[in-house]
Amino acid sequence: MHNKFVALLLCSVALTPFADVTTAQTPLDPEKAVTLSDVQGLLEGKFTARTVEPGLVKYEEVGGPREVEVSFFIQSPGKTVSGVKQGILQNGEPVEDVTGLGDAAIYRPQGVSIIVEKKSKAGDLQWLEIRVHDVEGADKAATTKRLAVELARLAVARY
Repeated sequence: MHNKFVALLLCSVALTPFADVTTAQTPLDPEKAVTLSDVQGLLEGKFTARTVEPGLVKYEEVGGPREVEVSFFIQSPGKTVSGVKQGILQNGEPVEDVTGLGDAAIYRPQGVSIIVEKKSKAGDLQWLEIRVHDVEGADKAATTKRLAVELARLAVARY
């Protein structure tokens, strides 16, 4: 009996680090945050939506190169946008604060993405990340940022 108890205790201790891996991020529905209609209207084109995995949808332009990726999930405790920003800066990557979105938001020019953090009414830390790819035109960088920020504004208004 004692050996069974010890074995059970050792197994539970050995598996404890893996418990956090499965609960690190809880996916939410990104298609409710940023809709197909939002993408088609703002980017002025025909797109299709494809769920890549729970919490991640990709909008792909029909016959074109442009893509919008939207991930939406509940973040694990302890990880914050400000903490991510510090890590990005330490790696020498530029990052810009975006005001007026959620509780905190940053834009990563090299990653062409915006990350928005907002606490839900239930107290969960929700993260929305939007990446806009393959924008064409004279000022691709500014247009890409504008599109990502505008899509984020639409999404934040919904959740």
